[in-house]
Amino acid sequence: MLAGYSVRAGYDFFETTHPDEQRALKQALIAWEMLLGDSPNLEATWVDWY
Repeated sequence: MLAGYSVRAGYDFFETTHPDEQRALKQALIAWEMLLGDSPNLEATWVDWY
């Protein structure tokens, strides 16, 4: 959102082949690890909290 992009609810970044979307996922995972000190549980059930 900070870069001006929007994504529909439920969009699966793990299935994308677009380089920009793959980069966004990698950046999000790196940010998560930097802020929280661990890797996200990708098997967890996620709830929209934004």
